[in-house]
Amino acid sequence: MRDPVFVKFTTQGAGRPIMLLHDAGASSQSLDALALDLARHDAGRQIISIDLPGHGETGVLHLPDYSAETIATLLASVITTLGISALDVLAVGASGMIAVALERSDAASIETLVLIDPWLFSASERDYLAETYAPDLTPGQYGQPFFAAWTFARDSELFWPWNACNSANALQREPEILAEQTHARAVDALKAGRAFSRLVQALLTYEFADALAAVETPVLIFARQGNGHATHAAEAAGICPGATYNPLPATVSGWAGKIIELLKGRG
Repeated sequence: MRDPVFVKFTTQGAGRPIMLLHDAGASSQSLDALALDLARHDAGRQIISIDLPGHGETGVLHLPDYSAETIATLLASVITTLGISALDVLAVGASGMIAVALERSDAASIETLVLIDPWLFSASERDYLAETYAPDLTPGQYGQPFFAAWTFARDSELFWPWNACNSANALQREPEILAEQTHARAVDALKAGRAFSRLVQALLTYEFADALAAVETPVLIFARQGNGHATHAAEAAGICPGATYNPLPATVSGWAGKIIELLKGRG
């Protein structure tokens, strides 16, 4: 990262910082409701929301790659710019690998890692997801990317992974297929474009299990009820020394209270 880059981030509140990292194919706006709820449950918090490379308003950066380590270095520069000496990091989905890479880099003092639905998969699962998870958003004259992004947004509320449309992969919870939410998720995917697949493919090469086993920071691991990640999240907690596994309610509105309660319990 030799050249200056533009990274979109927002902050709200003051106090002990917590950085929010969104999932692949999303943006910081996907965590707006969670950020507001976290601030309501703990007024002594500075909430930092950031758009990952190629996502949201950050845009495509001239990075050597989209690996967890490269993006962690970029995040460390944001932390330095903000003058933060220590913080908590909350990561959703695939960004959990970036959060762990940031902790392992010693570039910043991470007090607690919060991993929601971490992507801890077997080698065969990683190969499959690297090939199929990101929808084909290649521009076409008949609007194919728009349909692909909309299908991704809708079916992510129905199946895991979203494109495994069968009863065995159906989510065991009430779907939240709301027009505004589905539209926002589809727009996020479209804005990411090819960066979506680049990020997914790069992160799935990260040796996540090995990195988790070496983490020295306290870790809170969560899985949303009924979304197909509970087994992987529990496995991640078993690998990571001192980590705890906790279920989260199916709806995001119930997350912040439980997360803040456990963070306060950590000190």
